[in-house]
Amino acid sequence: GNLSYYKLAYLANLRHEKERAITLLQRALELNDQLIAAHQALGSLYEQTGAYAKAVQSYERGLQIEPDHAILLNNLGWIKLVHMQDPATAYVYIRKAASLMPNDPDVRDSLAWWYYQNGDIERAVLELRTLIQAHPTRALYQFHTGMAYLAHGDRSTGQHHLRLALRHGLRGEAAAQARGQLP
Repeated sequence: GNLSYYKLAYLANLRHEKERAITLLQRALELNDQLIAAHQALGSLYEQTGAYAKAVQSYERGLQIEPDHAILLNNLGWIKLVHMQDPATAYVYIRKAASLMPNDPDVRDSLAWWYYQNGDIERAVLELRTLIQAHPTRALYQFHTGMAYLAHGDRSTGQHHLRLALRHGLRGEAAAQARGQLP
């Protein structure tokens, strides 16, 4: 049945077979398009492979079924903010996610990054400082904290957090950006 497709997709993803995982999730959703977890997983895989428009579509389909799904709201807001340069729409989704799951670290991070992107550096720094105290090994949070401190004019603290981000495995575009800020 559809749940076994979902389980197979999960296993394929663990083996880094993203294309196969995507195919299996699509099959699961053909059998039952009400599977929120499959919409979420499919959106996440599309996001990881850089297919942002498809990721948005998957998250939106999930939200049609469950409009108050905080993770889908947050993921959708994140893509709109970071990959689609649509901060106004992003804010609506991220704020709603934050009202539903006020203590979720990923939601707090999205909100902080929204503040950063929109020039509210004070709030970004406050939000991120609290976040990294609770989650010091999360590379992305450290990266965001470093960038916020740099924007705040505190170069040494900013660079310290960027180094921590790299040490904790920051990759891709963010890692290149972090290295560009270090001596």
